Order: sequence, then C-alpha cells, then structure tokens
Amino acid sequence: MTHILYRYRPLANDDDCQYLLDVFKNNRLFCPAPGLFNDPFECRAKISFSAPESMKTERAKCQLLREVVTETGDALDRLAEPKWRDMEARGEQPFLKWLREDTGVVSFAAIPNDLLMWSHYASQHTGVCIRFEAVTESHVDFFAQIFPVRYQDALPEINFYTTPELEKLHAYILTKSRHWCYEQEWRRIVVANKQPRFLPIPPGVVSAIYLGCRIKESIREAILSAAQQSPTCSCLNVFQAELSPDSYSLTFVPLGGHSATPGPK
Repeated sequence: MTHILYRYRPLANDDDCQYLLDVFKNNRLFCPAPGLFNDPFECRAKISFSAPESMKTERAKCQLLREVVTETGDALDRLAEPKWRDMEARGEQPFLKWLREDTGVVSFAAIPNDLLMWSHYASQHTGVCIRFEAVTESHVDFFAQIFPVRYQDALPEINFYTTPELEKLHAYILTKSRHWCYEQEWRRIVVANKQPRFLPIPPGVVSAIYLGCRIKESIREAILSAAQQSPTCSCLNVFQAELSPDSYSLTFVPLGGHSATPGPK
C-alpha cells in the first residue's frame, strides 16, 4: 500500500471547476462511471464457461430461486439446464451493465510531474494535480481501499462460474494494456446507485495542490479562496508549476502566503 498519491484534474469547463472546488468545500471526489473512460478496452476480459455441469446446474437453480421461481425438486431441476444455457448466452452482460451503471472509479497516479499526464488529464497544463497523503489512521484506511492497476499485453481471464465477484470486479477495473503503464495508476472503486457519484474523503488527506503552468488567474484565485475557507485544507501546500529553463520538465514553486515543502514528494 502506498501512502502518497496524486490526482490530475482538468479545468476545461464549469463542471470541472465545480468538482474541484467540491473537494475543498465538501471533502468528496466525483467518481465518473467506467463507461466515460477514454480507453475503449476498459472493462473487457476473456471469459471461460468451463465448469462441471453439476456446478452449472446449482448456479442456475440459485438464480431461479432468486427470481422467485416456486418450483422445487425435479421441476426445478428441469428448469436449470435452459437457465444456465441462457446465462452463458448472456455472459457477463448483466455484470457489465451493473458495472457501468452502478459503480464509479476514482483514478490516482504515483507521480505529480508527468508531462503526458498534465497534457491528457489536466487540460493541457491549465488544470491541477492534487496530492493525497496518509498522515492519520483514517487516511490509512482510505488508502487501503485504493489498488494499483495491472498492466499486461493480454486481456484478463475470468471463469463465469468459479471466479469470485470481487476478483471479476478487479479484473475488469484494475487491468489495462501495457501501453498505459507510464500512468502508474491506482484506482478506488465506488459502488453507488445514484447520480452523480461522490466518494467522501477524510479531512486533511489532501496535503497539497499543484497548479498547472497555464492555469487561468481567475481559476487559481478561486481555488486558493476555497482552500483557505475550508476548515480541513486551510494549511494546504500550494505549488505553481513552471517550465524548466534547461530540460523538458516542470519545476514546482511554493506559492507565497501558503505553507511550503521542498517540492513534490
């Protein structure tokens, strides 16, 4: 488990700005649905239906009983085979429907200074990067539910009958192509059945914010004002990103009037 993570955020429109300010005002993070991600390979897996027929029958009977079927004994057994064949024909579609409609995902990164991340996820350096740091026991509990993304060449493999539901969830949400490994991504999965989805965060877990080198002055002032008015973020470390004069990199300068650390951890 890591104890410091970062979240790049765009500020390209009013919704983006409101979701960011909400972090300081209400101690919560907006959780987009997996279907909104930019990678079309998200939530894909290779599914196997290999299992003894007896296991398939029992699984089908359990499903039938959940559907309030009143048959028992031999009558229930006769319904089981058509049921598991129908279940296999539908495959993971019901599970994926639930995944896309009733869950949200919050993405974090391991580093705050990746140029591609600033371009792709912080609206071309006009956004911000937020640092989350575990300094109390409640923060450790928060981090314990964030998992690293696995990067690989092949789709994850799951068995329709034998793979536990939590393992399926992790296979779909925590596995990506190796092409994305530069992101060093971590994810928190949020189960919710209402819109919009938000993840409460413990007070004080946000320890710093890095402002993009192209951030608008009006937005920067709004962020600083919200942080100063927040009872849990008033001592936030604030850094302004600047272009390095001699390399393709960013430097982070502590902003006057706020507590400062030597640089991004």
